[in-house]
Amino acid sequence: MRMNMKKTLKKIITVTICIIMMSQGIYANDVDLITLSPETENSIREEDICNMVKEEINISDDYKLNYFDLITNDTYFHKNVWKLTFYCEDKSIEVIADAETGRVIRFEKFGESESKVVKITREQVRKISQQYIDDNYPDLKNQLTEINISNILRKVDIDCDRENYSVMYARKINNEILISNYISVIISGITGEIIMFEKYWDDYNYTKDNKEISQEEVLETFKKTNSIETEYIEVNDTEKEEDNKVTLKPVYYYNMNSTNFIDAVSKEFYYLGDLYSEFYELIYEDDEEYIAFGGVIDEEEILPEKGTISKEKVEQIILDKIKYLTNIKSLNIDSINYNDKYNGIKGKYWVISAKDDKLYVNATVDAVTGEVSNIHYIASDELDSSNTDNDIDITNIKKQAQNIISKMFPKITDKDYIIETKESFESNKIHFNCTRVIKDRMYGKNGFILVYDIGKNAFTIFDFDWFQIDIIDLQNKITKEEASDIFYKEVGFSKELVQLLDTEKENTGVPSKDLKLVYRLNPYEFSYIDMENGKLLDEDGKEYKNTHEIENFTDIKGNENELTIKLMNKMGFIKETNEKFSPDAILTKKDAIKWTVLTIGSQCERLPNANHNNINNNEIDFINMDENDDYYTYMVDAVKMNIIENTKRLNKDQEVTLMDMIKLIINGMGGKKLATSTALFADEEGIKEINKGYVALAKYYKIINNETNLSENLTRGQAIKLIYDFIKIIDNNSYCTYLKL
Repeated sequence: MRMNMKKTLKKIITVTICIIMMSQGIYANDVDLITLSPETENSIREEDICNMVKEEINISDDYKLNYFDLITNDTYFHKNVWKLTFYCEDKSIEVIADAETGRVIRFEKFGESESKVVKITREQVRKISQQYIDDNYPDLKNQLTEINISNILRKVDIDCDRENYSVMYARKINNEILISNYISVIISGITGEIIMFEKYWDDYNYTKDNKEISQEEVLETFKKTNSIETEYIEVNDTEKEEDNKVTLKPVYYYNMNSTNFIDAVSKEFYYLGDLYSEFYELIYEDDEEYIAFGGVIDEEEILPEKGTISKEKVEQIILDKIKYLTNIKSLNIDSINYNDKYNGIKGKYWVISAKDDKLYVNATVDAVTGEVSNIHYIASDELDSSNTDNDIDITNIKKQAQNIISKMFPKITDKDYIIETKESFESNKIHFNCTRVIKDRMYGKNGFILVYDIGKNAFTIFDFDWFQIDIIDLQNKITKEEASDIFYKEVGFSKELVQLLDTEKENTGVPSKDLKLVYRLNPYEFSYIDMENGKLLDEDGKEYKNTHEIENFTDIKGNENELTIKLMNKMGFIKETNEKFSPDAILTKKDAIKWTVLTIGSQCERLPNANHNNINNNEIDFINMDENDDYYTYMVDAVKMNIIENTKRLNKDQEVTLMDMIKLIINGMGGKKLATSTALFADEEGIKEINKGYVALAKYYKIINNETNLSENLTRGQAIKLIYDFIKIIDNNSYCTYLKL
């Protein structure tokens, strides 16, 4: 079963934490640690280590030592370390120090900031981190190079932490990068304070070899592995009534079971299991779990229609199938339900479940034809295990498995599947995994699994899935060689040093001291290559689009609103995928609404009158915008947040004036009712009656001043500054001081 490349790591706060995830697992969780009471011979004494770390990272006397422990042979740092925790009211600092030198190798500060508005840019953060290294590690300065995590982990969302910045410096050895040795810092974008630091540094052996292969040789060597393979993907439109079959389309993909690393000198291939670092597993392994054959998606039960077979007939159909596995004559029915879908396929289906002390069976049967789409059968563990014959004829058992299939499903021949045998004598079982083959290509979602229990001398597990299939007949096809060229050109390679696991050590988690220079396949986010036209496809078979937010716009340098654009973008209030922001372009309604939704939505706790209405999604119907529009979700949210009216026609490209922008903000704050009570507000020269309440509130909240030209069109940059200044005002004042709207 192929695994899709795309992997959502949305829970990772920063990439730094990704890379040091092993240490986080050790130190951030409530895990019992191996400790020694007496100090080891070369370790700093406990009465000294506290003062040493407080001095090094400037921990004030307000912080009191709450916990300390000596950890021997730490499984991440591979040395003896002191772990200390300091507390001060609702704040704490966790510190890990080298037990022999007393130097801090990791610290992390905990405690919420009252402010939520980012005021520090990445450029400022970079200077802060560089100054810290200059002050504390001047001897390492020339051995470090800042690495762009966005390029290394293209498939990881590195901006999910909206308040803090991560800066990472990798070690350079003979001008080659070793990512697994690094200094990493996380700096608050609100205060500019370093809130996390980690240094991983070790002694290694590496001698540069001048016989390195070229990138061209790397490419040709990878191509020879024939890692580009074909498979089918589903392209059904589940909303169409006629979709009563699974429609498949052939595509190319890169087999992730292939290698991703090649030695830059010897051309030897390395696999994930050869490397010391869970970092690479984060970018090359997939988190999509394969649902075993027999997994049934729960569908809503409905009443059976005329022309369907009876429940009794369904029971007999299943008995006729499993009689080749068991001699049971009747089923103890647990449930039998009628559905109009199975795994998203429209139709008429009975889903039957039965269990007793001898077996469990779950199956899906076509309610019209009686054909079985799915069976999941498990025999009880309490069956007799009397077979002691050690002379197992696997070939004969394999024939038995195939014979069972041919009797259960006469239409399925041995040419319709590929069978793989896996022996597990430790568990006393033999697995036969069979994958459906359609026109010489495997379809991994269909097939069957048979498990033979040697002790019981019987097949005790049977999983089966087999759908009705339609295949898209492609008129034009690119070759596998052409697909290979497209793939490697799109993905490319990077060169760096890696650590291999020390195979001579009993503990297989120990890294070797000898480094290897490798080329590695860069991570990528698309899943397939279209066999018809060579386009990149996502996991759903649609044309791949890069949906990552742009971290650095290329056209804002020197603009008067450059700073606020950067800060608003960091906080996630812009969310653009285009590298050009166009700060001087006139603001359109769709962006004004989008940015208001993103900003107001994050400030609800400080805006007591901001609220959502009870409008349902099906009540919102824009004539000139459908659900596929990138702005659609924001427009729906704006209606629910009372920022805009629930109108049929939404002129999303309309130019926006300052007055228009004020209305969006005041409405989002929950101030529309007050703002439209015009009798409460004095008339102002040049202000329309319907606008004077909005203008008065905008001045009260210091969104505008008396000299503001309300009728002028806003630029995109001006709008961002207006919103940023507004949330700064909210951030600096308790909402209790605000006018009760």
